[in-house]
Amino acid sequence: MLTSLTSLMKIELVFISKIVFKISVNFNIQEHTIDLVSGDLLLIKGNNGQGKTTWLKRLSVADQRMDLSFNDSKIKSWDHNWLMSQAVLWHENGWLDALSVSGNMKQYGLIYDEAFSQKPMGALSAGQKQMLALKRVMMSNRPVWILDEPLSYLDKTKQCWFMDVIKLHGQIGGIVIVSSHHDLDIIESGRQQVVRL
Repeated sequence: MLTSLTSLMKIELVFISKIVFKISVNFNIQEHTIDLVSGDLLLIKGNNGQGKTTWLKRLSVADQRMDLSFNDSKIKSWDHNWLMSQAVLWHENGWLDALSVSGNMKQYGLIYDEAFSQKPMGALSAGQKQMLALKRVMMSNRPVWILDEPLSYLDKTKQCWFMDVIKLHGQIGGIVIVSSHHDLDIIESGRQQVVRL
């Protein structure tokens, strides 16, 4: 499966040296301490309106209400090294509809040259936009992926494809932190932890 995924995406596998990530946070009444190491997946589950997206956004900027450490160094709010170590995908996915697909990718410092790269982003379906957002995460070459509902708008085939991509990211040493309504029992090389909000 590794060969077919890498040839499909035209990416070169870069193995990530071991990373250790620790989160201590108070979820409403319950306090959680979560230790993640290379290959792990953290799944944040909860109904709509329970705060999954808010929690992920706070995590991504190292909000003061969270006690975070990355490779044994405490992370301060808006820490540049922490921000540069992660690739994020928000439910809104951050596209500008008036720009072309390639123009949107350039906003993230990426070159994207495929059949519909000159189409305006606004002309694409929600599923196509989501696939591009997922490809943007993959192309970022960051060890930590923070993903908000990454399987939204995708059909079953594309959902299975992206779950294989998450497996691959774990196998090369990455960490995935994801909110989802779906059960993601997919990690083979690391551990999967679940926090319910």
